[in-house]
Amino acid sequence: MYRAHEIFRVESAIIVTQSFHLPRSVFIARRLGINAYGTPADQNPYGFKNNIREVFANVKAYLDILYGRIPKYLGEEIPITGNGYESI
Repeated sequence: MYRAHEIFRVESAIIVTQSFHLPRSVFIARRLGINAYGTPADQNPYGFKNNIREVFANVKAYLDILYGRIPKYLGEEIPITGNGYESI
């Protein structure tokens, strides 16, 4: 999400991911200033292990946002522009 905002200059997004990742993804995107909405892309149920892992991932995400942590690898700015439709 940080790269989407800072490198690709994404201002709005629809996030498609597994349901256990979705709340964290939308939370991070919105906190970074992306107008984000999400939809789950689950095909199979996920087990207890994934849910436990997500608890810790949520805490880490919250702390990263709270303390303004910047990812180690970002790259050069490559703005994504337009509405996604090819010009005719």
